[in-house]
Amino acid sequence: MIMISCGTFRNSDKPLSENERLEHVFGEFKILYQRLLTFRNSSDFKAEGFGGGGLNTEWLVKVNKLVENPDSKLLLKKSIDVGDLKHLGLAYAGSKGVETEVTKNINKIFEEAIIIKRVENEEVNLDNVNQGKTKSIVELFSQFPNENLLYPNGIKDNPVIHPYQETYVDSAVHSKSLTGLNRVYSYVSEPTYMIFPAKKEINRGIGLIIFPGGGLKNIWIDKEGTDIALWLSEQGITCMVVKYRTNRKDSDGDWLVDFGDYKGAIYQDARTSMQIMKEFADSLNFDKNNIGMMGFSAGGWLTERMVYKYYNGNYDWNPKFVALIYHGNTIKLIKEVKDKEKLPPFFMAIAQNDNKLTFEKVLPYLKMVSTEVKNSELHIYPDGGHGFGLAYDETSAVSEWKNEFVKWLDRMYK
Repeated sequence: MIMISCGTFRNSDKPLSENERLEHVFGEFKILYQRLLTFRNSSDFKAEGFGGGGLNTEWLVKVNKLVENPDSKLLLKKSIDVGDLKHLGLAYAGSKGVETEVTKNINKIFEEAIIIKRVENEEVNLDNVNQGKTKSIVELFSQFPNENLLYPNGIKDNPVIHPYQETYVDSAVHSKSLTGLNRVYSYVSEPTYMIFPAKKEINRGIGLIIFPGGGLKNIWIDKEGTDIALWLSEQGITCMVVKYRTNRKDSDGDWLVDFGDYKGAIYQDARTSMQIMKEFADSLNFDKNNIGMMGFSAGGWLTERMVYKYYNGNYDWNPKFVALIYHGNTIKLIKEVKDKEKLPPFFMAIAQNDNKLTFEKVLPYLKMVSTEVKNSELHIYPDGGHGFGLAYDETSAVSEWKNEFVKWLDRMYK
């Protein structure tokens, strides 16, 4: 069925300038600060502090490494002493996550150093705005569920190794963003996931794994991940947001991690995500045989590959349904499938004015899928461009895609 409705990120291995080193180490700092504010109220941390293993224990190890990193001294330009981050963690461990004068004072220093950019290109210091309208940095960083390692025991012979620690930059945030953040991660070699349980009163018994986009070099974790999961969980859908491993390119545009090895790595990330998601089915009250995958742009590429690579087998990681959001230009894939009854239903959404994945380029493939794969739908919108994410502007036609997605699920599974 077809329905028609009326920052620059560095990935080369060239030596970084001092300013680039500052921004990179600042990203590392924010990741560690955010993780601390997320897990400080967890039962594991309250009971065992940094001795409980997993990301909690790893947090202290990484903070110590950051303290020892000579580039951490560059953070003094932003009035940040990395040693204060370690002191904050130890203070929370001592108070079992409860705020004290020590934690409040350190958080205030960090709040003054972290600036969130708005879509209007205005920089807003969140410590000085109306707290009734805008959340503080502490509130923003504390709102997420625990971030968990996809491979808690590590990855043997991991082919995705980067010369720098994982980091992120802040892209402009839309005023209607549900998270109030727009982080763009790079240099991801240890994939993680977050679980967003469905709203209990309207739990639809459906699970969804979300792969954000970013050209396989970056991960737009909020715009195409946590914002989506927050909205869909309120509609009764349990969501998992996956921060899968990323690649990087040199100055000539060539992949620096062998692309064959890299594909194998992120296919593994996607398979593992499904296997872990099924483990939550009983505790979060959804059907383990009713879990789909949704991908945005490059995340759509990964979602699509999980279908065509494995549809012929009865694997644990086969998705029940898939959603491709501004992705799909490989008509060869669908033409090679002899028995299309084996394919899961597709939900597809695209804007006619997409200037990256042009409408004319993707329409033949998307149209063929929508007409030849049972229960599949293609939603075409006149506006939205590439990367509309949740599509916050409710006056725009493309904002309807998320509602149409939920209706589509209801038609199939209610």
